[in-house]
Amino acid sequence: GVGVKNWRLMDMMDKWRAALNDINLHDVEVKEEYLAGLALIERPERATEAFVTTLIASEIPTEPQARFKALWAVKPRWSMAELEPYLKGQARPGETIES
Repeated sequence: GVGVKNWRLMDMMDKWRAALNDINLHDVEVKEEYLAGLALIERPERATEAFVTTLIASEIPTEPQARFKALWAVKPRWSMAELEPYLKGQARPGETIES
């Protein structure tokens, strides 16, 4: 994949919080939404925990067909909310990402 790394969400959030504390940024919150366009958070249907896959929007192709091929290689089915960070800046003038 495109620099893909998988983490348990809880572990990744703990490491992120610890890294911020290490550089004296104790007041900075770690939030899942800050990962938009950097990582994909998946919550499998029957799993008790969520997982994070590194997927950096700027590292996947910008040409639409190649971009979708790269996204589908990571995950065959996406919700619009999951796709949105990876489609920002991809709409042509007069279009929206939904079209």
